[in-house]
Amino acid sequence: MENDAVIPIEILFQKSELVVTFLIIMLGIGFGNLRIKGVGFGSSGVLIVAMIAGYLYQFEPIVILQDLGIVLFLLSIGLEAGPSFFRAFKQHGRRFITNVVVLLAVAGANTVGIIALAGVPIGVGLGLFAGAFTSSPAWYSFNMISTGSARR
Repeated sequence: MENDAVIPIEILFQKSELVVTFLIIMLGIGFGNLRIKGVGFGSSGVLIVAMIAGYLYQFEPIVILQDLGIVLFLLSIGLEAGPSFFRAFKQHGRRFITNVVVLLAVAGANTVGIIALAGVPIGVGLGLFAGAFTSSPAWYSFNMISTGSARR
């Protein structure tokens, strides 16, 4: 009967997902608050710790937390970008729509070309096409350049 009270970390990850989730969040917040010469990760520390934990201990996430997380993420994006989005769309809406249509056409042609010429599987090519439009910083930069806001 040697150390029956000691629980291996793998069993902790398999049996108590909620505790592990909050442990990852706490560790991520702590990691994000670390500063080295004035530079830190901030709230991205949670994401980094979660990716490391998911890689090392591949556990199934709790479905309710997945859904709650995406809802809170979309809510925070909407609250942050919503008012300025409608203001900008009212002023530059036609230009935004034109730029998006041209961007989608060029990206679609490039995707078809990559699939045909490089022999990339269709599913991978379409995944790259869809993933290319999920980068908020790239989208923001594109909008800044297309409206001339970057030159001010």
